[in-house]
Amino acid sequence: MKAKSVEFLSVARLEVVEAYLWYAERELDVGERFLVAVALSESRIRQNPEWGTPHRRKTRKMRVEGFPYHIVYREEADKIVIYTVAHGKRKPDYWIDRL
Repeated sequence: MKAKSVEFLSVARLEVVEAYLWYAERELDVGERFLVAVALSESRIRQNPEWGTPHRRKTRKMRVEGFPYHIVYREEADKIVIYTVAHGKRKPDYWIDRL
C-alpha cells in the first residue's frame, strides 16, 4: 500500500516556523532538533496514520518526540491533513475551528 501524502494547513506550518524560531533564538541546534523531530513525526504519520492516539472530531494526535508539542491530523481518502503543531500546555483546542 502506497503511503499517502501529508499536507500541513498553512497555519500549522506557521506554528512549526514560530516554534523553530523560539528555540533557535535560545540555542540554534535546539531549533534544528525541533525541525528534525517534527519531520520524524510527519514520517511516522505518513507510514502508519493509525499510530496516533484517537483525538477529537475524528482526528489523531502524535507527540513530537523530545518537545512539548503534538501534531493533530486527520486521514482523508487521498491524503493526511495536519491541522496543528501545538504546544501541549498552551491554549488547549485553540485550533479546533480549523476542522
